Amino acid sequence: MNQVGIEYRIAYGTLLGAVRSQTSIPYTEDVDVVIHKADNDRYASFWLMQQILGPRYFVAWKTKPARDNSLESDTLFDSKILKEMEKLLPVKPIEPQQCLVDMYPSPEEWFGKSTQVTTNNRQYPGVSDNVDAFLRRFYGDDYMEMRPEIHSNGDSTVH
Repeated sequence: MNQVGIEYRIAYGTLLGAVRSQTSIPYTEDVDVVIHKADNDRYASFWLMQQILGPRYFVAWKTKPARDNSLESDTLFDSKILKEMEKLLPVKPIEPQQCLVDMYPSPEEWFGKSTQVTTNNRQYPGVSDNVDAFLRRFYGDDYMEMRPEIHSNGDSTVH
């Protein structure tokens, strides 16, 4: 991300794995990254990042719906359309070994101070200078405890 000029922090499950075990959580299929809201509008940077990462990763660009009637009309959420969409679920990944890089436009205060965290033998900036408070906010006071998780294949293990 540094190559395309986007400031970032790791967050959510990626940060949780880094703090718990300095590695990715085994059952996760994504990397959680937060970016400035302004960077979310730079589509060309996302495209370039996808080119750099190659086919093993899919950069999930979070967009905001337009403020016109074309996307906020009642027909978008029509029950017939939703019924047809249900037939498509669950969506299977195109590439079984492909990982998502989820980019979340985030509040500016998340980009003040940061804490360096290690995951998979590499250093990354983590959200906030108080990672403990951040993880407690999203995962509860017991975030360090390993608990059963459901894998995408339906298996349950303790992590």
